[in-house]
Amino acid sequence: MLRVFPSKSRPGKVVIRLNVYHNDMTDRLLEYDFWPRYISCRPWRTRSAREQSPRLRERRKRLENRVYVPRLDSYDKDP
Repeated sequence: MLRVFPSKSRPGKVVIRLNVYHNDMTDRLLEYDFWPRYISCRPWRTRSAREQSPRLRERRKRLENRVYVPRLDSYDKDP
């Protein structure tokens, strides 16, 4: 089964979910040289697994502590 989702973080890109039955060839799908260079492949993770990711928790923590400071740079006065 193949499902296509628009990317939330990169407009114009898509995320494709490809479900395959487990057999001797499924490991080949994750090998480095199987897909063209512009395609990356990784095992699908459920939403709850993604939310438990240490990297995502760190990112959320940084975003919660972020202070908004407007930029006052003026590019009209560049030398």
